[in-house]
Amino acid sequence: MKPLVPNNRAMWELLFTTGEKLTAAEVADRVGIESMTAFWGLQNMARRGLIKTQPHPTSRYLTYSVDGMCMVPRGMHLAEVQA
Repeated sequence: MKPLVPNNRAMWELLFTTGEKLTAAEVADRVGIESMTAFWGLQNMARRGLIKTQPHPTSRYLTYSVDGMCMVPRGMHLAEVQA
Protein backbone atom coordinates (compact mmCIF):
# COMPACT_ATOMS: atom_id res chain seq x y z
CA MET A 1 0.00 0.00 0.00
CA LYS A 2 1.30 3.44 -0.89
CA PRO A 3 1.98 5.80 2.04
CA LEU A 4 -0.47 8.61 2.70
CA VAL A 5 0.31 12.11 1.42
CA PRO A 6 0.78 14.70 4.21
CA ASN A 7 -2.79 16.12 4.10
CA ASN A 8 -4.32 12.65 4.13
CA ARG A 9 -2.07 11.56 6.99
CA ALA A 10 -3.11 14.61 9.04
CA MET A 11 -6.78 13.90 8.37
CA TRP A 12 -6.42 10.21 9.27
CA GLU A 13 -4.56 11.09 12.49
CA LEU A 14 -7.31 13.57 13.41
CA LEU A 15 -10.03 10.93 12.92
CA PHE A 16 -7.99 8.27 14.75
CA THR A 17 -7.07 10.41 17.76
CA THR A 18 -10.45 12.09 18.27
CA GLY A 19 -12.61 9.06 17.52
CA GLU A 20 -15.30 11.45 16.25
CA LYS A 21 -17.50 11.18 13.16
CA LEU A 22 -16.76 14.34 11.18
CA THR A 23 -17.85 15.84 7.85
CA ALA A 24 -15.26 16.83 5.24
CA ALA A 25 -15.80 20.51 6.14
CA GLU A 26 -15.17 19.82 9.84
CA VAL A 27 -12.00 17.86 9.02
CA ALA A 28 -10.84 20.66 6.70
CA ASP A 29 -11.36 23.30 9.41
CA ARG A 30 -9.41 21.34 12.00
CA VAL A 31 -6.55 20.38 9.68
CA GLY A 32 -6.37 23.80 7.99
CA ILE A 33 -7.02 22.83 4.36
CA GLU A 34 -9.70 23.54 1.75
CA SER A 35 -12.91 21.51 2.12
CA MET A 36 -12.71 20.05 -1.40
CA THR A 37 -9.14 18.90 -0.73
CA ALA A 38 -10.40 17.22 2.43
CA PHE A 39 -13.37 15.66 0.60
CA TRP A 40 -11.28 14.05 -2.14
CA GLY A 41 -8.59 12.91 0.31
CA LEU A 42 -11.21 11.36 2.60
CA GLN A 43 -12.93 9.67 -0.33
CA ASN A 44 -9.57 8.23 -1.42
CA MET A 45 -8.88 6.88 2.07
CA ALA A 46 -12.40 5.39 2.24
CA ARG A 47 -11.85 3.57 -1.08
CA ARG A 48 -8.60 2.18 0.33
CA GLY A 49 -10.41 0.91 3.43
CA LEU A 50 -8.56 3.19 5.86
CA ILE A 51 -11.65 5.03 7.10
CA LYS A 52 -15.43 4.53 7.12
CA THR A 53 -18.12 6.70 5.57
CA GLN A 54 -21.63 7.00 6.94
CA PRO A 55 -24.57 9.29 6.18
CA HIS A 56 -24.78 12.33 8.45
CA PRO A 57 -27.83 11.96 10.73
CA THR A 58 -29.31 15.42 9.98
CA SER A 59 -27.90 16.57 6.64
CA ARG A 60 -27.09 15.32 3.14
CA TYR A 61 -23.37 15.09 3.91
CA LEU A 62 -21.25 12.06 4.74
CA THR A 63 -19.37 11.62 7.98
CA TYR A 64 -15.94 10.01 8.13
CA SER A 65 -14.48 8.00 11.01
CA VAL A 66 -12.21 5.14 12.01
CA ASP A 67 -14.93 3.91 14.40
CA GLY A 68 -14.46 0.22 15.11
CA MET A 69 -11.38 -0.12 12.90
CA CYS A 70 -8.09 -1.52 14.15
CA MET A 71 -4.92 -0.05 12.68
CA VAL A 72 -1.60 -1.74 13.32
CA PRO A 73 1.63 0.00 12.31
CA ARG A 74 3.46 -1.71 9.46
CA GLY A 75 5.86 -4.36 10.69
CA MET A 76 4.12 -4.86 14.06
CA HIS A 77 1.87 -7.66 15.17
CA LEU A 78 -1.40 -6.96 16.96
CA ALA A 79 -0.10 -8.64 20.14
CA GLU A 80 2.77 -6.12 20.27
CA VAL A 81 0.39 -3.18 19.96
CA GLN A 82 -1.94 -4.49 22.69
CA ALA A 83 0.90 -5.16 25.14
